[in-house]
Amino acid sequence: MKVKCFDLCEELWTKSRTAYITEHEVEFESLKQAIKEHDIPMPTSKYMYQYNKRNVLPKDKITGENYDIEIQDRQSEKAKLFEKWSYFDEEKKENIYKIYMDLKIPEKQAIQWYLYNTETTENYKVSLNSF
Repeated sequence: MKVKCFDLCEELWTKSRTAYITEHEVEFESLKQAIKEHDIPMPTSKYMYQYNKRNVLPKDKITGENYDIEIQDRQSEKAKLFEKWSYFDEEKKENIYKIYMDLKIPEKQAIQWYLYNTETTENYKVSLNSF
């Protein structure tokens, strides 16, 4: 996706980066890299807090030319996995993806540890609920 430098700056001063990538369907890392590479000024958290409360604070001005910036479009999960599995042929990738999508992972699983206190020789049971 191509976007003008000044337009990107203006949008990032009115919404969060997460809102921007959701709205425009671009990769977060690509946006982050473009911000750093082109020295686009970012608002502080105080500014965004005040902006969301409808209080207007002065913005930092961006200087220079209004040139195009290339930001990578968001890839599907399947495309990302296929990129990681580049050493397999296409048929093998499809089979692996099919198996991957059929996996059932439990939503919550309790994990328990037994801790042993060497000074008092007592056992303690500790539980942790993970995803």
